[in-house]
Amino acid sequence: MQGGNFHSLHGTPTDSVFNSASKSVHSLQKVFPPLEGDQGVGFRNFIPMKKDIPNCFVEGPIPTDKIARSIEEQQSYTMIGAHDIFLGQVRADNLEQGTVAEIEYTANLTMANAVFHEISESAFTKFELNSVKIYHSLGSVKAGEICLFVFTSSKHRKMAMDACRFVVEEIKEKAPIFGKEKFTTGNHQWKVNT
Repeated sequence: MQGGNFHSLHGTPTDSVFNSASKSVHSLQKVFPPLEGDQGVGFRNFIPMKKDIPNCFVEGPIPTDKIARSIEEQQSYTMIGAHDIFLGQVRADNLEQGTVAEIEYTANLTMANAVFHEISESAFTKFELNSVKIYHSLGSVKAGEICLFVFTSSKHRKMAMDACRFVVEEIKEKAPIFGKEKFTTGNHQWKVNT
């Protein structure tokens, strides 16, 4: 199963797919086949808590080819009229302790993936969406590299754009992800989400 993907099938909320006890992982893979390369080193498809909630984490920065594939795969869905994308990038902020060189992200994967799933479900409830994709980095991400990818698809641009902003803000507010800012001086501090 492709990590980070949440889909609505013909307007049915994803709960009908993800929470159905009768669906095996094998049958879900027929509905949502993994993209080539998603089985790479450091990418874990499932979390221990619930095998039907996809893992949204990528080790290190989010590769640009993963972003491109996510966009490309949506082209076959001809009822989609709009996509919106948010890319979060590590900034080289100049702070009292020095310049940020990288952020080291850590998370409780079980809890964080469950929160991503809840946020996705909430987005499907609030907006008329065809799909939501979320990828977040784990480990070290250098200044200038991508650490968060949110992608929403809908029939109309307003829904896609509003949903994307909603998902990003919910992630910043609710996801138990922690970033240690590492400075060029060798110092570090825990990042506060704003």
